[in-house]
Amino acid sequence: MQLRVLLLCATTLCATTRIAAGEEHPATGPEREWSVLPALGYNPDTGLDIGVFTHVVQLDPEVHPYRWRVRGQVQTSILFEDGIELPRYEHYLRLDLPGLPDEESRLRLDVTWKRQLNVGYFGVGNDSRAGDPAVDGDGYHEFRAESLRGKVILERQLGRPAWRGLTGVELEHVDVDTYGGSLLAHDVALARNAGEEVAGTGLFTLLVFQLGLVLDTRDHETFPTRGLFHDLVVRAAPSSGDGTAWGGLTYTTRFYVPIFEDDVVVATRALGDVLVGDAPLMELARYGGLLPAEALGGSDGVRGITGGRFIGKTKILGNAELRALLLPFRLFREDMNLGAAAFFDTGRVWTDTLAPDRDLDGSGLGLHWGAGAGARLRWGDALLVRLDAAHSPNTKDFGGGPVAIYLTADGGF
Repeated sequence: MQLRVLLLCATTLCATTRIAAGEEHPATGPEREWSVLPALGYNPDTGLDIGVFTHVVQLDPEVHPYRWRVRGQVQTSILFEDGIELPRYEHYLRLDLPGLPDEESRLRLDVTWKRQLNVGYFGVGNDSRAGDPAVDGDGYHEFRAESLRGKVILERQLGRPAWRGLTGVELEHVDVDTYGGSLLAHDVALARNAGEEVAGTGLFTLLVFQLGLVLDTRDHETFPTRGLFHDLVVRAAPSSGDGTAWGGLTYTTRFYVPIFEDDVVVATRALGDVLVGDAPLMELARYGGLLPAEALGGSDGVRGITGGRFIGKTKILGNAELRALLLPFRLFREDMNLGAAAFFDTGRVWTDTLAPDRDLDGSGLGLHWGAGAGARLRWGDALLVRLDAAHSPNTKDFGGGPVAIYLTADGGF
């Protein structure tokens, strides 16, 4: 599940449409950037990934950072084992509307559908171990999950442009199935024998409310070279489907420091995420905040470790990255810049809320890490394509090779 190689097809399509306010100064008017990126990928657990990523942004000098942006993805996978299987789908549509409903506000909307037949599960805690497929069976560390999520976030300036408040609501319908003989089925049965439940298994609906504070002094949202970006977000769910409530708090700090003009930059991030109550299983495998994602591993966590490899109610995460833009050029009437990055990521989890469990979390620092390097492509003014190769002691836990490879079309942390 760890090795993931994505290759942009040669048929990559990009165009820029200029809609000038006047013929004398066409460059000062609104400008539309759009791109369609066909992609091929390979993942040992889910097979051949086939997808299309679409990015459209309307730039406008009167609205920061743009007037609107739309991103969409349609992706599936094909696995050839004892026939043809389609183990994974992930489709989404994301709309970002700065300046709505007024010039001091920003509206974000996200609709995502995911379905995977072999989600990884290695138990809860920082000291979870990977079994031997030859002994335990291929599906021992797997379960099935399907979710449909709709999310709305509204940000608003608080006095000064650098400070923003946010409020949001998320509605998610989740279906989690266990496989007979799997580790998750064993843990569910063990909990029921003790008169308890593993929250977030079965069919349920989540309603999650968010409230947060953001401090943002970056000089650019997609390609920051200086400034800071912090957010503190509280989320609360009145029920996880079984009558229990849970909540979470995420605090993230990010700093950007130029060390050679604006071409070479050091970027750092530190994140802490804490859950209280009976948080559902899938929530243990991700962090919240303004830009939520899977953790501890994955392309937005500790690279080199698959997302969800280590799960728990308390998570810490740190990233340091040296970024450089080296080769500006123009392609498809679009300004681009090819660069590189080197990075080091680390983090750990605890089973319970701010409380270590020696049996499940181990002793000592218990930090997991990943390190590597990659390429960066600045595509226009609002898209960054990242290609990272990372190694971690846990890279081989999913049957992959010594290096994990990620390709994503976003700005990262």
